[in-house]
Amino acid sequence: MLTGPEREILRTELINDPLPRGYALMTDAQVVDSLRNVFDRSRIKSRMDSSEIWQSVDIAEFNALTDVKQRNIMALLGFGSLNPQGKEASLFVSYFGGGSSTVTALQAARTESINRAVELGIPNVYEPDVTAVRA
Repeated sequence: MLTGPEREILRTELINDPLPRGYALMTDAQVVDSLRNVFDRSRIKSRMDSSEIWQSVDIAEFNALTDVKQRNIMALLGFGSLNPQGKEASLFVSYFGGGSSTVTALQAARTESINRAVELGIPNVYEPDVTAVRA
């Protein structure tokens, strides 16, 4: 069951229907399905593991970097996981260039598909929650 503040988030979503999903015409079960099982939203991941980042690196571009830049990249990857929108990302852009294959691949890899419930911060919404909010 959702907390009081989470129910308010749900209530606002159902009333305003900001992404015109048509909640008003849905059953409670259909609302839950729309919120939890439709992965049509996206966000930047909070962390990426080093292997995932390395798979996005264009080897020719990496080999073209100076030895110091290569060592810095490898040292960063040694952290195990990185913030794909933090200083690490800025370093990759400054080293490889904004239009490089590496940065383009990293931008795609750092994006994940999520459902609307996760985006709203209510990932555990269930049918009784919808029923209660609509009552």
